[in-house]
Amino acid sequence: MRYLPLYFVLFFLGTSFTKPGSYDIFVNENELDSIPYDSIKTKADSIIFFGKQFLGTPYKYGGCSPKGFDCSGFVYYIFKNNGVDIPRSSFEMGAIKPEVPLIDCEKGDIILFRGTNVNNPQIGHAAVVISEKGEELTFMHSSSNTKKGGVIISKFNESVYYTRRFVKIVRVLK
Repeated sequence: MRYLPLYFVLFFLGTSFTKPGSYDIFVNENELDSIPYDSIKTKADSIIFFGKQFLGTPYKYGGCSPKGFDCSGFVYYIFKNNGVDIPRSSFEMGAIKPEVPLIDCEKGDIILFRGTNVNNPQIGHAAVVISEKGEELTFMHSSSNTKKGGVIISKFNESVYYTRRFVKIVRVLK
């Protein structure tokens, strides 16, 4: 059985995240060397695992690197680093086919929202779904919120903020 190198999981598993909308992640140091590659079974798992190592990374307008991400820069970066080419902007991600009904979304899908102005129908925010089909819809994204921004995990129904801005879900991974 192959195992993940210690340096690859240190940040992902060895940090506590306490921002609202994110999860607290703790790991016993003795468990670090026993995380099997076998736990990553799909391309979606790989993308999500890779993305989680950036939780807490600050929001940066136009950012597309671990020094700082905007929303679409984050989604683009984690897909690209897993060999999946997608457009760089959230608006262009809206052209991806197929569109998936909210009830049928699954981990690895891209969820798209209006920008911060809910009256503007244009897509302005992107995130990646990290929940399993049938579970409460949860996604990872880089938020521009000044109090709890940066790369975080949010729940779709945690407030009307996301439900009011929701546009659609697209599937990149077949």
